[in-house]
Amino acid sequence: KHFHMQCENLIKPLLRAFTHQQFKVRVIAVEACGEIIMHGSYKALENTVTQLAERLFDSIPQVRQAVIR
Repeated sequence: KHFHMQCENLIKPLLRAFTHQQFKVRVIAVEACGEIIMHGSYKALENTVTQLAERLFDSIPQVRQAVIR
């Protein structure tokens, strides 16, 4: 109940982590966004869809696989 109301506040910091230098941070940020989208409001999807699409062209395969999952 409380997560659903607060999930939009978590999106902006995660979007900044999408461009982090270390790929493990990018992978975790993508996975966290997936959880927020699945268990939060669908407004989060509208805010992250373009950033997630950009991560499909990441140079690291683990990041691309995280987006697909």
